Amino acid sequence: MLPSRKQFGLPALAQGPRRAPLAAFIAFALGVPLTLSAQDTPPPGLYTSVDESEIYIIQPNGDQVDVRTGESVVVNQDGVTFIADRPQFLNWPCGTSFAGNRGTLPTFSLDSLPPEDRIGQVVDLYFSNQQVLEGSPRFENGEFHGAFPAGEIDQYVSNARWYTTGDALPGMSAKRPSTLLIGLFYGTGQVVVDTNHLEALKAEYGDDPIPTLFQYEEENVVPISWYGDNPTPEQILANFQSNGVKPADVPLWYAGDQHVALDPGALADLAGVPPLSEISPERQAQLREDIEQNGFAAKPVNLALVPGKDTFIADEGDRLRVAASMGVTNVPVMFSVYDAGVIASQCGLEAPVEAAGVLGVEAGETPEAPEAPPETPEQPDEPANPAPPPPPEIEPPQPPQPELPVSPD
Repeated sequence: MLPSRKQFGLPALAQGPRRAPLAAFIAFALGVPLTLSAQDTPPPGLYTSVDESEIYIIQPNGDQVDVRTGESVVVNQDGVTFIADRPQFLNWPCGTSFAGNRGTLPTFSLDSLPPEDRIGQVVDLYFSNQQVLEGSPRFENGEFHGAFPAGEIDQYVSNARWYTTGDALPGMSAKRPSTLLIGLFYGTGQVVVDTNHLEALKAEYGDDPIPTLFQYEEENVVPISWYGDNPTPEQILANFQSNGVKPADVPLWYAGDQHVALDPGALADLAGVPPLSEISPERQAQLREDIEQNGFAAKPVNLALVPGKDTFIADEGDRLRVAASMGVTNVPVMFSVYDAGVIASQCGLEAPVEAAGVLGVEAGETPEAPEAPPETPEQPDEPANPAPPPPPEIEPPQPPQPELPVSPD
């Protein structure tokens, strides 16, 4: 398994107000009515906010409880209680999104760079020195690291990509932020501009700089184009099992983002979905009506690979069977590959807990807790500023990836 330095944590946001309370969620959990108004003291309830890898919980009496990285608390009608061990009955592995700030790596500010080709400087500081931009902007909220001229961005444009776009339910595509993503893939040394969205942003901003967020990817994460055109689940599985390589996540699946389009019947066979004859007539009728009206625009098919499994698991496999029986030949697909090493470092668990209704656990069930990771011998203290490790050698599949990036004429 290739190493990962992404650490579990909740870093500060780079844009927008800090310590904005999530009062509605906590108040709902406690059964407390919520009234938000301008006042000196908070209404009854508990509030949580994230700031510099800590969670601040404000109690109704005004007392603040700080929860730091690695600590766990339970919040209920009795208040806030620190617990010794992280719960193991969660429905989904924690921290599976991309590494927004690359954990504990050294950081720098964009303002500290000379004004010429700041993108190139950001790229060089990451690939050469393993330094990353400070803060952890949230792309979904339209936050960003900085704004750059279109001409500066264009020199890094290539035919590499980590996702494709497709149909989404009405109104969902409008939720895409007016922010450009640039992926920095440490393992392959690639700079990948989100060309799916770039032209629309150029039209929106005109001559103004384009707000941009740098997406720092782990050593064993690659863009989907690394596998060639329209890769198969078998390719994804084989590369992950042989050298730990996995595809980067799609940014916004609810806005139509996907990895590939594949045959639903073949996917159902791959995932071991029971035949159509074992699906009740009522369920078949329900799925046919929904597929006729919406197709797969609500979300792509999620093919999940978790440690301990030797094949992908498809959510709503019966939907694939019914779609195939209706003559549907292509459905949008996204791959979710969970690395046991990453899960262990982020969650304290050796293997992820399977998700209710998606990875084989019915809603309401409590999956068995995974076995604890084996103890490792005590290691000597590392130097204060250890030298960054070199990128791992990742053999490209066939067909080979074109040279990147492509400079403009």
